[in-house]
Amino acid sequence: MVRARPVPKRRSQGDGGVAAAVAAAGAVPVASAAAGAGGVGAAAPSRASRGVRRDSPLEREIRKLQADHHYLSIPKIAFARMVKELQSRFIEEPFRWSSEALMLLQFAAEEYLMYLYADAYLATVHRHRVTLNTEDLRLVRRLRQPHCWGETS
Repeated sequence: MVRARPVPKRRSQGDGGVAAAVAAAGAVPVASAAAGAGGVGAAAPSRASRGVRRDSPLEREIRKLQADHHYLSIPKIAFARMVKELQSRFIEEPFRWSSEALMLLQFAAEEYLMYLYADAYLATVHRHRVTLNTEDLRLVRRLRQPHCWGETS
């Protein structure tokens, strides 16, 4: 006859009450802080009180891209193709572009689009909405036109 051993129940982190919430927040009691400074009762910090933050891969990627100031969201070859296509619409004889000129044009274009979308999202928030809409983009582009302010004749 085979006897099954009872499996002990695992406590979830939410069952610990106030002490578990304090430990999860990384707070250390005063007595432990004094002992942790190299005193006689100094013990290795528990896993919950170390303050190690586990990031998801998405958060790590976002942080990496925000730290890189030379990041371009549009691929360079696709942007060069688009520039040459637009150029062929307006000029019969195509110009030759240096890689530096294309890179500067791409930086300027992406910065313009970034600030356009940021301002349009401010308009979205002002309307008490969450979703960015084409109306918001049109409003921002119209407000940015200098003839609205009477600066040009």
